[in-house]
Amino acid sequence: MGQHNSGRPSIGAATACFVSMLVMSGCADVGEVTVLTVDAQAYVSAAANPQRTVIVEVYDIRQTARRERTALDVSMGNIRFEPPEDQIIRELVQAKADSLLGQRAAIEPLPNILCGIRVFDATTPSTLLYWDMTVEIELVLRAGNEERTARGRATGRTFIWPTQERLAKITHMAMTVLADDLEIALTDLLAAPINE
Repeated sequence: MGQHNSGRPSIGAATACFVSMLVMSGCADVGEVTVLTVDAQAYVSAAANPQRTVIVEVYDIRQTARRERTALDVSMGNIRFEPPEDQIIRELVQAKADSLLGQRAAIEPLPNILCGIRVFDATTPSTLLYWDMTVEIELVLRAGNEERTARGRATGRTFIWPTQERLAKITHMAMTVLADDLEIALTDLLAAPINE
């Protein structure tokens, strides 16, 4: 029995057509690198010149790092954070911890904070109609025997190509959520007895 052809294009053909239209319309440059600049200090309340500084060590413990722009599962280019993720997180945790310690009586000895980056992803999965832009961050914080987690996540939907500006807005939203959650986690972590 012969194969029935409904006259509709296959999923593969539809994907190829969609990607071709994006490239031809100038909405996408296959293989381009989108750079998202993050200023960690922008997410920290100004501290009155903290006298002491916590030592923060950051470790990238991600099993995978997803930083890619896609159109119907076809890679259209990579996403890069500037500065790199570990530097963004180190600056953020450092500034948050120093700010919190500057608001309270001295802690002796000054704790070292270990911070593991479990997730720091930026993705743009799409359908034929829209893209869902997602930035997700998850950190695990440790001081002595105490451990806390901080997370930040934001999503947005666009019916046209997810430009650098749109991705930057989602990144800002995720960083804002992370900064708030990080402050709660660090407040709790620094209030706990530190047993080295």
